[in-house]
Amino acid sequence: MKKTVLILITFIIMAFSVPPSSAIYRADYEGLSLSGAEKEYIAKIVAEECRGRSYFVKTCVTAVILNRLSCPLLPDEVEAVSDDRAVFGEDFEEPDGDELFEASTLLRLVLENGVDPTCGALFIMNKGDDAAPFTVTLETDGLVFARP
Repeated sequence: MKKTVLILITFIIMAFSVPPSSAIYRADYEGLSLSGAEKEYIAKIVAEECRGRSYFVKTCVTAVILNRLSCPLLPDEVEAVSDDRAVFGEDFEEPDGDELFEASTLLRLVLENGVDPTCGALFIMNKGDDAAPFTVTLETDGLVFARP
């Protein structure tokens, strides 16, 4: 219970600390119908990809996965979207219980509230990568979030 309260408080603080241009962006994830297994899979990907990163970055990565699932030009299967090694890392290391709980809680909050600090980004790159064909929507913690 204490972890849930801490994550909720951090999530609220984070929502008010994002740049003004992205603070007003709300995504519509209501059309997404995810099974429990799919939600767990997304949480595992977020926990693994964002190990050691801030709640804000974890929220951004969660939003990118959901944006990719919502995009009609990309596969609508969780495994196909999150296994795209051009977007996500190549090595997968099983997250521990705390990391998985944190990522699951963030996923639930992002789905319920439509929070997307990336303003609809579909791609994640490392800072310094060529983002020329894309519109950069957010740069944070050495990562660049972009959309076509």
